[in-house]
Order: sequence, then structure tokens, then C-alpha cells
Amino acid sequence: MRCRPCNVYVLMALALLAGTPGLSSAETFYVSPGGKTGLPTIQAAVDMTRDGDTVVLEAGTYTGPGNWDVDLRGKAITVRSSDPENADVVRATIIDCQGGEKSLHRAFYVVGAQGATISGLTITNGLADSGGAVYCENSDLTLAHCRITANATLASGPGGGVCSVASTLALEGCEISGNSAGAGLDAPSGWALAGGNGGGLYAADSFVRISDCTIADNSAGAGGNSPFGPGRGGHGGGIYADSVLVVRSSIEGNSAGKGGDGVQAADGGQGGGIYCSRAAIENCTIEGNSAGAGGDSSQGEKGLAGNGGEGGGIFCTDSLQITSSLVAGNRTGRLGLGLGGSLAGMNTTGGGISCGQGVIDHCTIVSNIAGDQALAVIGDTKSVASSGGGMVCSGEADVTNSIVWGNTPDQLFGVNLLDVAYCDVEGTAYPVEQGNISIDPAFVQPGQWANPDDPAAKVSAADPGIVWVPGDYRLTADSACVDAGDPDYASDPNAVDLDGSPRLAGKATDMGAYEVRNLVPVYRYLSNVTGKHFYTADVAEQASLAQQPHIWTFEGVAYLTYVAPTEPGLKPVYRFWSEKLASHFWTISEAERDLLISEYADAWAYEGPVFFAYPEGVQPADAKPVYRFWSGSLGTHFYTIDEAEKDLLVKQQAGVWDFEGIVWYAYEASDTGQEPPGPQPQADDYGFACDRMAASYAIELKAYLDGREVRIDNPSVSLSSAIGYMEMTVDLGAMTTTLTGFRIVTEPAQHAAVVTDSDVTGGQFPLTLSVQAFFDATTARGPLTVNPQTLAFPTAVAGPTSIGDEVFQIVGSAVFEGQKYDVNLTVPPTDFELQGSGTFDNSGYPERLDVNMDGPFQWRRQGQADLLFEANVKSHVLQLYVTSVQLRSTGFWLGKSHAEEGETAK
Repeated sequence: MRCRPCNVYVLMALALLAGTPGLSSAETFYVSPGGKTGLPTIQAAVDMTRDGDTVVLEAGTYTGPGNWDVDLRGKAITVRSSDPENADVVRATIIDCQGGEKSLHRAFYVVGAQGATISGLTITNGLADSGGAVYCENSDLTLAHCRITANATLASGPGGGVCSVASTLALEGCEISGNSAGAGLDAPSGWALAGGNGGGLYAADSFVRISDCTIADNSAGAGGNSPFGPGRGGHGGGIYADSVLVVRSSIEGNSAGKGGDGVQAADGGQGGGIYCSRAAIENCTIEGNSAGAGGDSSQGEKGLAGNGGEGGGIFCTDSLQITSSLVAGNRTGRLGLGLGGSLAGMNTTGGGISCGQGVIDHCTIVSNIAGDQALAVIGDTKSVASSGGGMVCSGEADVTNSIVWGNTPDQLFGVNLLDVAYCDVEGTAYPVEQGNISIDPAFVQPGQWANPDDPAAKVSAADPGIVWVPGDYRLTADSACVDAGDPDYASDPNAVDLDGSPRLAGKATDMGAYEVRNLVPVYRYLSNVTGKHFYTADVAEQASLAQQPHIWTFEGVAYLTYVAPTEPGLKPVYRFWSEKLASHFWTISEAERDLLISEYADAWAYEGPVFFAYPEGVQPADAKPVYRFWSGSLGTHFYTIDEAEKDLLVKQQAGVWDFEGIVWYAYEASDTGQEPPGPQPQADDYGFACDRMAASYAIELKAYLDGREVRIDNPSVSLSSAIGYMEMTVDLGAMTTTLTGFRIVTEPAQHAAVVTDSDVTGGQFPLTLSVQAFFDATTARGPLTVNPQTLAFPTAVAGPTSIGDEVFQIVGSAVFEGQKYDVNLTVPPTDFELQGSGTFDNSGYPERLDVNMDGPFQWRRQGQADLLFEANVKSHVLQLYVTSVQLRSTGFWLGKSHAEEGETAK
């Protein structure tokens, strides 16, 4: 078997050697929306900078001239939000380009800038001829922690989100989603244009480095239709690049463009996820992408439909090196439809990967489709069978330590038998003397193709409308792929699997993207009788607790550790029981163990070692600290690996819990849905109460005089909540929650403003509002999934959410020109969103279930003008309108189950 040098890595490493020299006396310039506390526009700030300076954008929405089409003037500067690594700040710092076909705008134009950085911004609604959000040329540019979403280009324009030409571009921690490259224009009497390349990112004559990014749901452009010469579909739904390095990133749900229709229809675009010449890909997920469909033939007999695009996940024309990555649920483009017996498109190849030459190591390539899905409207379809469902390679390819399984119609095509070693390949006789097997890999939970209208229906790979449902492609402990990789494999000490865990965890490396670590869950229970916690890794012990739900409440997996010393450095964790305190105690310290046995045997009964963990100082890099607390008032110890839980006890409950520091190291549990056997907690209805921190209630005003809009100097009214009450049905067995009721009553507030009309002599009119606001909602929202480890429900739900039985009410009075007017406005919201997050807390109080919220439930009324009051002023008619009302849930809510309330009442 050949051993090729990592040419791609060498090229890419050399491309990164260039740097920007350090600059002294750097300055920082601040910008705020409207220029209230800083410079008025982003461009104004950029124009004042020199190389090395920084422009900081305060949170808010930036739009209009000076805030779009920002030219960095070739400067090596940084433009960023106030906190680029805070996701909430990034989402709240928005450049809204408001691009339209007659008003093209993008956010940034970067030409000749060596060492520029744009960080921590949300860029949306850009529309340009290329680079809908950012255009970069002859530059060295870093985009870090940015959200580039819902941008586009005009006809055939490349780079729906970002366009890079002759540059070095780094993307770090970014989300590039929902962008689209322009479709080719139709040509009724000539040649139509091809669809634009690079729905998310386009890079020509450039080197691109992508790390810790999500590139999802972007689309390359469709080719234009023409009876004479239709255009091909755009390449690279997610990424189109020459040379690209992608690490620790997700490329998901992207699509290349459809070929144009015509007599001789055009081909679909290549590379649904990535289209490139050279690529190195490490620790990435390439999932649910699709190449472009072939165009349909518009003439029978002599017509020819277009070929479907190749490389559903990756299309690489030259050399591909991919390691420790998952390539799942991708598909080639649908073949064009033949009308009246015309020929359908030719075969499509490479459902997961299509490459010129490749080095594939420790990858899991599963359930990809290279599908002949052609249909004839009349007569028989004439087509050629597809190949390379998992991967096709036109040149040489080495495939090692990988799993290639469940692909349609076959697994590997064009790969020499002697170039496959220590792999699990379905149904194929690769040489067993090279360590190959063909045994079901025994994944934790394989993904599946499904009918979106009927998920339970049986589907075929040839069905064009099926969608990919992701799974969990970690290996179960009894998988034949565990320790079945190359026995002589010697990884870099820093090499990790797709989970970020050390690549070599057992006696030999595992096949596939994930390493099995022989870890077991330590389950956490809370006693409903004593209010104290118990932790166990023993299956029989855990099953016994699960049969006593009236005593023990299961709180999830505390962390993952070992039941045997299978790894270097592991030490036993010892357990003691105190009858006096009705509590257990755990320690990894032999000195502490010996002290309790010799000096405190009357108080603590020794129960022996119960599991194994890492003492501090010998832990692997990816292990996390487990913290210990002691409560003298409760007479118990508490253990947690959760940093947020630890910080909550340290900061808010220091009077109850004494922090004792790190006791050992273990691993955080992944969201794989480990559920204990036996009865589970049942759903319960809870009432949650809060006060001034219950919500953010904001109102925007607009004034008119004699039907003309006039200026109001203080149009924003913020109200503090006095009372908050919420109803939720919480099911900690199914790990779901449903909002069933929400009510806010604000504090009465006075709001002063001045209405100004420059066309009226003495046209300044003071205004005082004395108002109180209410909000009521009784529409059920959910069920929402609760994370079993963190007890958090999701930060966002895609798609619009309908409005139900909800209402805003604003009551009070207005004093205007010495006259008092009643205010009474009742209006419904126009939209509801789930953004932000909520986290339940039942760790310390068995009878309570509290929740911390950061905006998961948001109601708004916008795009409306509602008359608040009308007044006659000096022979003029003044009208004050409410143009926006927003309510955002937040703060700490104290919850109590209705069942408990009923017991208390009894």
C-alpha cells in the first residue's frame, strides 16, 4: 500500500506563514446605531483608522449609507462587536444590508488589506453581483465568530455569502447559513448563463482556512433555461474553493444548483457540500448535502436530459485528504427527466465523495446515495446505472481505518483492492489479510432517509423527495470495529477523533471517525426524602433506584468515567456511608480514605471503590474537573462537572454550600440520550412566578401632526415588569417542556418626550406618558426538547411560529399641552419566536423546579401603526402611534408543581 506525503497540508501551512507586523499606538473607535454614543457610521470610523486600529460596534442594528458597502480602504484593521465570543452579543450586533435588485448592498468591501479582521457580527440581507455579504480581493482577511446569513448574489454571481479573489481567507468560529448564489438568466433564443458558484463561500485563486465553523443550508444557483443552450447548475452549495483546509466544522444541508431545462438539458452542479481542487479536511461532519439535479429535456425522441451533479458531499477535482470525519446522508443530483422517450441523463457518481486522488483515514462514510432517479413522462426511461454511493475516485486513493457502510448502490468505486486496509466495507471482498472486515459496525443510532410527510413510511433511495435524518455514528462497545484498526497505527499525540477525544484510546485504534473509550455513565439521583444526592456507575444499583421513583428522582448522567483501570493514570474513587448524616461521601484521595477508616469509622462506613477517574495532574487534555461542595446545614456533599452549576453554587448559594475544589477528572456526557431502565419521572404542571426581572417590555412610538410624520426625541419606552407568572408542563422523563400560559404586568412608568415640527412656529410640544402595560398568552407552545445533562431547552426553533390567543395592553394617560388624555390600547402580536434559552434547576430543592431564562419566549407586534391617542393642539391634530411592541422573557423564575401546591393545600 502506498504512503503519500501530505502535499495538501504542506501547501496550506506555507500559505499561513505570512503575518502582519506588530503596530504600536493602536487606537479604538466606537460606533453605535445612530451615533448616540460614538461615531455615526461604520464607514466614518474606518476612515479615521490606521493599520492596527480597531473599530468596535455597540449592539444594535446598523443599516443605511455608511453602514453597508463599508470599504476598509486597504487597511489592516479590526472591525468587531463589543464581545465577539459572546453568541448573544453577536446575534444582537447586526448589519442589515437591505439589498434589493435596484439597490445592491453588501456589508464589507475588502481590497488590498493585509491583515484585516471582521469579528463577532451578524450580516444579513446583502445582495450584490458577487459576495452577497463580504467581498475580498488581494487581501489577507480573517472572519471570526460572525453570522453570515440570508445573503445572495444576482444572476450567476458567485459567493452568496462571501467571495474571495486572489486572497488568503480564514474563517474561525463562523456560521454561514441560508445564503444563495444567483441563478443563471433564461435565454429564449440563445445561450443561458450557468448558475452562480459557492452558495455560502466562493474563493478563486485563494487559500481558505476554515475552523470551528458551521456552513449550512446554502445553495448554489440554478442554470438558466434555454431551448438552445441551457446553463449548468452552480457548483459548491456550501463551499467553492481552489485550496481549502477545513477543521472541526460542520458542512450540512447545502445544495448545488439544478441544470437548466432545454432540448439538450444542462448538467446539475457538482459538490453539494464542497467543490474544490485541493482540500484537507479534519474532524468534520459532511452531512445531508446534495449535488444539483440535471435539467429536464423539453423534447421527445431527440432530446437529452441533463446529468445529475456528482459529489453530493464533496467534489474534489485533484487531491483530497480527509481524516476523522463523518460523511453521511449526502446524495448526487437527480438525473434530468426525459420527455416522450428522450434519453434521461447519464449516470451520477460519488454520493458521499468524488475525487481525483484521495487519502481517507479514520472516516465514517455511511448512507450516501449515488442515485439514478430519472423518470420518463412517456415511454421508457433510458439511463445508465450510477456508481460510487459512498465514494468514487478517478485516480489513486488510499482508504484506511475507515467504515464504509449502507451507501447506495455501492460503497467504493474506482478504488484499488490493495489500497484499502483495516476498513469495514459492506458486502465487498477487500483483502482480509490487510485487516479488512465486512461486519455490521453496530452504530449507536444510525441515521435514515425518510419521507418528510410521513416519517414512518418505507422509502427507497430512488425517491427524489426523501430527506436525511441524522443519527449517532459512535460505535457501541461490542462493535467489531473497536480496536480493529491498524495495530501499528501511531498517531500524533495531539490527534483526536470527531468527538475531540484522543485518537488512540484502546489497545489499537478503532475504525471510523469515533474512538470508543470504554466509558460508562455515572448516574445522578436526588432523594425525595432526604434531599441529598447519590451517584452510581453500577448498573444493578442504578436499576434498583429506578424502581423506587417515589424515593429517587433521576437527574441525568452526571459525567462519564470508568469501571475498571483500563487507561493509564486512572485511580479508584472510594465511597463511604454515614448513617448519622444519611448521606454518602466519595473521594479519590487515598490519604482521605485512610483517615476516615482509621479516625472516623464510627461516623463513616467504608464501602470500597465504586468507579475509576483521573486524579488532578495526570488527566488527559479533554477530561473535565469534577467539583465538590460541602453543606454543613444540609449535612451532605455535592459533586458536579457542570461549570455553570458550580458557578451558580459559588456565586448565589455560598451561604449553603462551601466550595472544596477539584476532586478528580472525568468526561462530560454527550447528548446521546442515555436513559436508565425502570420508571421515569412523569409530566407535571408547574406555576412559575417572578418580579421585575421577568421580562423586557419595549414600546416604540411615532408622532404625526396633521397627517405628517414629525420628530419625537424619545420614541423608545422601556417598562419594568412588576409581576410575572408562567404556566408550563414539564416532563423530565421525556425531557420535554410545554409553555401553556404567560402573563406580565409592568410597573407604572412615566415617559417624557418632546414632539417637534419645524414647519410650525413654536413647534415643540412636551409630552408626558403615564402608562402601565400588560401581556397575556394562553396558547400552548411546545413540546420543546430539554437537554438531559444541562436541563436547558433549545435556543432557537427554525421557521415561523403562528400567533394564537395573545394580547398586548397599554393603559394610562398622556399629558399634552396641559391637557390630559386617556390611553387604552389593546392589540395582538404579529409574530412569536423561540430565541434565547431557558434552563431548569431542581438540583437543590426536591419540591421546586426553578428556571433561568434568557429570552426563549418572544412576542412582537411590528409592521403596524396603532393609534395610542389623538389631541387637538393649536388648531392642529396630533396623533401618537405605537409602531412596535416587544416582549422578551428573561430572569429567574421560582417554580412549584401544582401537585405540590395541592398537597400543601391539604
